[in-house]
Amino acid sequence: MVSIENQVSEEFDLFLLEVRQFYGDAIYQDIKRDLVEIYTQNPDVLASQINKFAVLKRIESNYPLKDIINRQTSHIIG
Repeated sequence: MVSIENQVSEEFDLFLLEVRQFYGDAIYQDIKRDLVEIYTQNPDVLASQINKFAVLKRIESNYPLKDIINRQTSHIIG
């Protein structure tokens, strides 16, 4: 069985890479932990791109990542 942490890493690989690159390891670890927590509480969310968009917007409300979030959400939508 694939762990939720591995699923989060796969689903958000480009997003997490950008976060680590531009904001450093501490913010990366915080966001990854938040994503794992969201998906642990709502495992069905991983199945939907719309839900992925909502999760990124939720993360955006907690961290100053507007540019990265906008790039990632436009990739999901378009």
